[in-house]
Amino acid sequence: MLPVIPHFASECLDELGELDNISWPKIDEKVKENQIVKIVLQINGKKKDLINFDKPMNENEVINYIEGDSKYKKFLENKKIKKTIYIKNKLMNIIV
Repeated sequence: MLPVIPHFASECLDELGELDNISWPKIDEKVKENQIVKIVLQINGKKKDLINFDKPMNENEVINYIEGDSKYKKFLENKKIKKTIYIKNKLMNIIV
């Protein structure tokens, strides 16, 4: 209850005398290391795919991956990329 409604839960625990016994869970660093990043690929604002990467990627790495993959070449063939909108580890929108 504490993470959902902290003020109310804190008052209730204070009334019960249990406020000093509360601690937040510890972060498991191993879980953070094995993080899979899912990036939504949009071309001209329309969702084309959800790409999974094993590690966080910067904008240039994502663009190089997309340009090198035959699955996405049909969307970019004979077209010039006018603009890219990249939200780190979430979204890549390519305007052609």
